[in-house]
Amino acid sequence: MRNLTKEEHRDAYHNEEVTLNGVTFQMVDESEDMDDKFKILTYIMGNDKGEHIMININLIRYGHEDYGYESSCQELEVYEVEKKEIVTVKWVTKK
Repeated sequence: MRNLTKEEHRDAYHNEEVTLNGVTFQMVDESEDMDDKFKILTYIMGNDKGEHIMININLIRYGHEDYGYESSCQELEVYEVEKKEIVTVKWVTKK
């Protein structure tokens, strides 16, 4: 899959949809990871054919008490994804 253009990436962030090669993908799931310096939004987008892609929106925090987020530094890669159930087994202490 090809990379997004900056305009396509901006559209995905602001409109929650993007058109790639004539196929429109719309947001179906979103997750967020954040620390003191960054916020990373992960968008899972799907089309009418059941195909899914993942893109990341990287936001860099600036300021201290009166802070905001800058979105000019972006990873423009698109990842084809599929949903899978994963079972995890762990050893835990008895109570």
